Formats: sequence, C-alpha cells, structure tokens
Amino acid sequence: MPFPAFFLPILVKKWNILHTFATEKPQQNRSNMATIKLYLDKRNGGDGGAVKIMISHRSSSTTHATGLKIPAKCWDSRAQRVVRHPQAAAFNIRLSSILNRWELALMELRESGAGRSH
Repeated sequence: MPFPAFFLPILVKKWNILHTFATEKPQQNRSNMATIKLYLDKRNGGDGGAVKIMISHRSSSTTHATGLKIPAKCWDSRAQRVVRHPQAAAFNIRLSSILNRWELALMELRESGAGRSH
C-alpha cells in the first residue's frame, strides 16, 4: 500500500526538515538526517504501553501512534522490536511496514525539495 500523498504536507508543516537542510550550515558532530525510532510509551501506567514512532531532527521531534499496545516485558528497546509475545512476528512485520512508509515519505521530501526557501 503506497504512503498517502496527503500526509507529505503535514510532515513539512509539523517541522520543516528540508528548510533546515537548505538554510543551516552543517556542524561538526551533527547529522543532517532525520532519525526515526520506535519506542514503548509507558506514560499511561499499567504493565504495558503503546508502541510509537519518534521522528527527530536536531531539536525538533514528533511522534506518531502505531496503534499497537503490548506488555512492557514484550518490548526490546535496543532492537526496537516485540519479543516473547505470541504475535511477535506479525507485530514486527506491521512495525517494519510502518517504518518503511515513514522512511519513504522523508526520502520523497528530501528529493522533491519541499520546504526549501527560495
């Protein structure tokens, strides 16, 4: 399933990554690439939490819900994967698919030059 085209402008509006690429000079030890990570959000209390995606670039970040909730003991934060769960394989395939769509959207933004100042 292709990434929905309507979401690309939302990414640019939320934090203008490509504008930052175009206007800032690269600094030593700082990456010009956005990072995408999975994490278990345990703020709602209880034994588990919701798996979310965090997209960060420099001092800006945003999160996106994956719709997946699991017990804390089933989350491997280092590997960013579901482990020791009866549906671990299916959950990990779902998370990989979601990550791939986000990475594709960021790549398309970089290639299109969206958000660059003229």
